[in-house]
This record gives sequence, C-alpha cells and structure tokens, in this order.
Amino acid sequence: MAYGKDSVNLLELYNKFLENVGEKKTLQQLVESAIKRKGKAVVLDVGCGNAGALHELKKRYGAGVETRGIDMEQTEQAIDLFVKGDFLKAELPQKNDLVFSFRTLHEAGETEKIVSKIEQSLAPLGKAVLLIRVRDENGALEGEMKESDEEFIVKLARKARLGKSRAKIIAAFDEKREFITGVVLKLERQA
Repeated sequence: MAYGKDSVNLLELYNKFLENVGEKKTLQQLVESAIKRKGKAVVLDVGCGNAGALHELKKRYGAGVETRGIDMEQTEQAIDLFVKGDFLKAELPQKNDLVFSFRTLHEAGETEKIVSKIEQSLAPLGKAVLLIRVRDENGALEGEMKESDEEFIVKLARKARLGKSRAKIIAAFDEKREFITGVVLKLERQA
C-alpha cells in the first residue's frame, strides 16, 4: 500500500498495517478489550499525523475512549489531548492503555530511547503495538535508523522484557533473509 506524508491516517489503513504483519486484532478490538477491562480506554498514537484514526475511535466510542496524539505538525481533528512536538523530546502522556505507532519511529532513530519512553507511559496491563521500519529492500537503514537501533531491537527480542513490560518482536526480512526490513514490537505492561 503506497502512502505519503499527506496520507490520511484512518483506522482502515492502520488495521491493514496490523493485518499485513499478522496481528489478528484490529485497533477497535484492542480498544474494546481495554474498555471491557476498565470501563474506559486511554489511547495514544505516537506520530499521529492528521489524527484520523484517533478521531474515528472517538466518534465510535465517545466517552468510552480518551484519545491522545503526538506529532510535529498540528492536527485539526477533534481529539482529547494533542501534544505538538518531537516525541523524543516531549513528555509523553502517561497511563495509556494502548499506544500505537505506524510509519514514524524510523524517522527519529534513537529507538531505545523512544521505546523506553513508550513503555514507561503504559498503564498497568497497557499494551503498545509499534511498527518500525529498519532497512529498505536494498539493505540501507531507513530514515534516521542506525546500526545501534537495529542492535537494540535484536537484543530486546532475545531479552523479551523492557522495564515492567513483556516484549515480543516479530521481524520481517528481505527476500534472501539477509537483513531485517522491519519489526512489529509489542509491549504488555505487567500489573
């Protein structure tokens, strides 16, 4: 699926990303499980762009969801909390039941720093689903990714823990299986 800087971040697109990496649940199902558990879900999109998916979640669940987004550019969508700025420098909203990020983290690099910040922002039993591009089809590092970012991902996959969370990484490889092209990083904070 082609996309550009101006593409609209809708639930349909995000769910397609999840489906393409083998995730069985949609964002709506992840939100619904938090609502069922707590009565209200607090959701953060890191690199939310136009915040289209957050806006759709708010329309669908109303007071049952608190929508939060962070991005470098202002959004005009109606969401509960928007932080304008660099997510590496800005303080992330805390006690999130679900954090997701698609097509963004490779642009910042410093994967260990941002993933640690996201993990610390999770509420007990909170989950994060992060899609991180690592290398392009020719093996070049994507965006601001460095070899140290890739090494952190590999180390985290082996360790399977970060802070108070379990970590699971599903890696995608190039056709010859010579290098990692991207990962799905799932975090689940312990109670």
